Amino acid sequence: MRNIKIIPLFVMLLIPIGNWAFADLVTVQGSFTYFYSDMFDPSVRTSFVNGTQLTSSGVVTGSNGSVNFYESNPVNFAPGTSSVTFNYDPNLHMLPNSFEFFQAPEANVSTGDEFFLGSLSFTNGLYYPHTTVGISLTTHSLNPSLDNHSFVDTITLDSISGPWPNTDPLAEADRFEFSGDTNASFGWVYDLAYQPAGNPGNTGVFGLYGHIGSLDLDRILPLSGGAFTTSGPTVIDPVFPGGSTPVPEPASMTLLGLGLAGMALRRGLRRRAGR
Repeated sequence: MRNIKIIPLFVMLLIPIGNWAFADLVTVQGSFTYFYSDMFDPSVRTSFVNGTQLTSSGVVTGSNGSVNFYESNPVNFAPGTSSVTFNYDPNLHMLPNSFEFFQAPEANVSTGDEFFLGSLSFTNGLYYPHTTVGISLTTHSLNPSLDNHSFVDTITLDSISGPWPNTDPLAEADRFEFSGDTNASFGWVYDLAYQPAGNPGNTGVFGLYGHIGSLDLDRILPLSGGAFTTSGPTVIDPVFPGGSTPVPEPASMTLLGLGLAGMALRRGLRRRAGR
C-alpha cells in the first residue's frame, strides 16, 4: 500500500505550476513598417530607401554649411518587410546603409521568460542624416496565451561625423536606439573608414531579448565584432545570422530539476519499502 501512495507524490513533483503551465513553442516575426529621414536637397543629391526615391516635405532640418537638409516624406513598407536599405543615387556607387531582421529559431518559452526574439543587423554606410525606421515584432504560437504579442517601436539612427580628420573609431561609429524602450541600450557600429584594431567591418549584429507579456525589449546584446553597446562587452556569435547562444529558460530548468528530484525521491522510498 505504501508504494501506491508514492505515485501521486512523484507525479505532483513533475506537474508544472504557475506560469510553467503556459510553456509552449513560440516564433517571432519581425517587420519594418515605415521610414523617413533627413535628406540632402534633392536638387543636389537624390536619396532612396528600398529602391524608392525619397521626396522632401519642404521642412528644413539643418545644413552642412553649404547645402540644406530637409525632412523626407514617410515611405510605408509592405507587411513582412525584413530589410531596409537606404542610400544615395545608385549611379554614384556610394556605400549603402541597411537594417535587417533575422528570425530566431522556434523556442519553448512561457509567460515572463526572457528569450531570444531575433537578430538585428545594421550596416553603417555613407553619412545619412537622422533616420527613423518603424519596426514591429509579433509572436506566433499554437498556444493562445503566447500568440500575437507585439512590440511596436521606432529605431532612431544618428549618423556621427566628428571633426575631420579623425582617427578615433569610437568617435565615428554611428548609433541607433529603440526610442520607445528605455531598457535597451544604444547600439553602435563602426564606420568602414575608421576601424579599430582587427578591422571588424562596418556591419554589426545585435541580439534582441524580451519576454512574453509586454514583449518590450529587455536588452540588446552585440553579437559581431563591428557591433558594441553602451552597456556590456561584445559577444562574438559564430552562428550569425541564424541565432545566438541560447539563454537558459527558467521554467524548463526548474522542471528538469523537479523531475530529477522526484526520481531520486522515488528511488529512496523504494529502498525503504524493500527493507
